[in-house]
Amino acid sequence: MGAFKSSLEQAWAVDGGAQQEQIKDMLATAKRFVERKQREQSVGLIPFPPEKARLDELWKVVDVNDNNMTTLAELDKMIVENYPGFNNKPAIMRAYHACDRN
Repeated sequence: MGAFKSSLEQAWAVDGGAQQEQIKDMLATAKRFVERKQREQSVGLIPFPPEKARLDELWKVVDVNDNNMTTLAELDKMIVENYPGFNNKPAIMRAYHACDRN
């Protein structure tokens, strides 16, 4: 890791920082790549269909105010805390609205 950091430091300083935007873009691309690979590896780790006990446990986490309903914010919070690899706001919103019956 030290050699990588050293290479970044050298590239950052070249030509008075002319490559800084390119380095930022490359690092952002690398971050997205790692996140995608982590999601791909997590697929299949959640048993399907989930056990009733696990669903009940998750429902207690989601239904914070115990009104037998959940909001998008409550669902999002549960996913972020329990399944961080699936933290995809647009997908969560689409799934929530697809299931919303009220």
